[in-house]
Amino acid sequence: MGIPIDVSGQLIPLGPSSTALAVTYDTSISSATSIALNAAARFIRVTAIGEGVFLRWSGTVSSVNFDEYIEAGQTLDWQIEPSQAGTTISVIERAASASVVVIQKA
Repeated sequence: MGIPIDVSGQLIPLGPSSTALAVTYDTSISSATSIALNAAARFIRVTAIGEGVFLRWSGTVSSVNFDEYIEAGQTLDWQIEPSQAGTTISVIERAASASVVVIQKA
């Protein structure tokens, strides 16, 4: 079973269609950058732009110490467990010129 697509071949978003609690667009992630998760967040969508991005769920991310990798041009969705709400994620670029977008929703 693959990722759901609509009749025109477009990916169907897996997250809620609601107003964002918080958004981050960061073009300066050459060093580890922490992003605070809203206490009400139950879902995040992360998009890597330009280059890939490493992500760590807690602690400081590096290219050898990460939990997730998002390819350039890719968007990944995660459900946030209540125990993770109000904590932080950490992101860093794989190579120069990466940007990241993080959208948090309830």
